[in-house]
Amino acid sequence: MPVLRRRSALTLAVSIAVAMAMATLYLLKLPPFEQRAAIGIDELCESIGPSGNTVEALENILPRQSEYSFDDTINARGGRKGPYSSMCAVWGEEKVLMSIRAETMTFELTETWVNQVVLQREPNRDSLKPFDAGDKALASSRVAAILVPCTPREVSDFTAHMSVTVALKQLTDKVDEQVRESLTDIARSAAEYAHERAKCELPSKL
Repeated sequence: MPVLRRRSALTLAVSIAVAMAMATLYLLKLPPFEQRAAIGIDELCESIGPSGNTVEALENILPRQSEYSFDDTINARGGRKGPYSSMCAVWGEEKVLMSIRAETMTFELTETWVNQVVLQREPNRDSLKPFDAGDKALASSRVAAILVPCTPREVSDFTAHMSVTVALKQLTDKVDEQVRESLTDIARSAAEYAHERAKCELPSKL
């Protein structure tokens, strides 16, 4: 009996210690109880585009943070007046969580774009899966990229396509397919915005 009492007392003490530790984590909002900041549609970078699915897509894949912020840079002439570029950085508490970039580029072959742009952000080519958008579109659980038709070569010597890339900078615990789907949603929205803002003259195929 004394042995059983000692074991019971030890078990009770351990349970109390664990409960107190979990309560402390909860009160301090430390993992796994840290508070997640809400993302408002009015906080998003303009260059991400107007899609109503964007907030949900971001919340699906961004790591839990107590605050998020968005930095947007847009250099827009567009059409026959000059190239277009935009860069949106999604920040967490202290670091960049995601980047969304769009810029006009000229490529003779879509494969050149894959090698020079996409594989720079996702070196694991086997993880890239095609999806239906633009002249070429690929996505993994880290990157989604679309090459969108923009300006005919015969009327311009500076661009033929709009390259749009969304790169996740921090790991997530979501399944790959869910992450890939959310990244492609964000890429499509950013591509629609860039295609319109850059005054592209060719159909986007989005």
